[in-house]
Amino acid sequence: MARLGHSRLGHDGLSHGWWHRALTEQERLVWDGTGWDGTAWHDMGGTRPAWVEVVEQAVATAVAPEVLPSMQTWQEAFAIPFRSFLTGARDDLIAAARGHLSPAQADPEATGGTFTAALGRQLAGIAGQTMVHELGVARAEGRLAGHDGHARFTDFIWQQCEPGALAILFERYPVLARLLGTASLRATQASAELLARFAADRTEVIQTLLGGFDPGPVVAIAPGLGDRHRQGRSVTAVSFADGRTVIYKPRSLATHVLFGEVVAWLNERVPRAGLRTAATVTRPGYGWVEFVAPRPLSWPSEDDLFYRRHGVLLAALYALHEIGRASCRERV
Repeated sequence: MARLGHSRLGHDGLSHGWWHRALTEQERLVWDGTGWDGTAWHDMGGTRPAWVEVVEQAVATAVAPEVLPSMQTWQEAFAIPFRSFLTGARDDLIAAARGHLSPAQADPEATGGTFTAALGRQLAGIAGQTMVHELGVARAEGRLAGHDGHARFTDFIWQQCEPGALAILFERYPVLARLLGTASLRATQASAELLARFAADRTEVIQTLLGGFDPGPVVAIAPGLGDRHRQGRSVTAVSFADGRTVIYKPRSLATHVLFGEVVAWLNERVPRAGLRTAATVTRPGYGWVEFVAPRPLSWPSEDDLFYRRHGVLLAALYALHEIGRASCRERV
């Protein structure tokens, strides 16, 4: 949370108190001092939500690029006006990398670059519908220059990068500002937490998941490999200088470990099963998992064994599912 300063007219184009309109009804009641507990927001220390500072910093530091970056996808295009969010997040993550890991353990610049690429896609996804709507309005009002659709779309992106454009957008859509600021803040915090955890677990991760051979520094983190939970945390691929990868899961691996025990039990009883599960390093509330790269069969004759093992795994999953359902019914 950031402490609320004294009264001012605005923040680089944002009106004073612009963020109040992004509050929920209950939050507004608390701010006005008429909440369910009768506590006014200013009586709680005069603090503002942390996302407000993130948004205002992004608005204050936004500058138009000299040349538009690559726009091969709509996510890349819609991420361009929000580059100032990425710059702040990248700087914070680089600082976290340098604070937790040595240069031999992490390349802060490379890691920060891959992190911001993923964050840019996330922010573009959040803002996508709003940007499409604004694009339609600009087209209907004749505010787009260009001889074809591509040129007019490029002009729209340029307009969104003009000085003050972010402030205008967020004055019009304060909830969008809240979503973008919150996503940026949470993504940065979650990735900084990942780096701190890796620093603590690095020795065991190398020994257990990477065969005991040092993979070199971390050069990339790719979050968002699954749904985001618990304030923006998600399954993340962590890649190293030697090309190898491990998977970080910000949740308990108890189920994964239990399934590994089931597989070991099956291997003892099913002829030619030869099943294996990915190795793990478990910690309270999170863990690291061996990355298993997909590859084709080496020989056509291997397809019989592949489908046999596949069938055994499906049977095991089905049995566990039914056992779980039966257990739930007994408890009801």
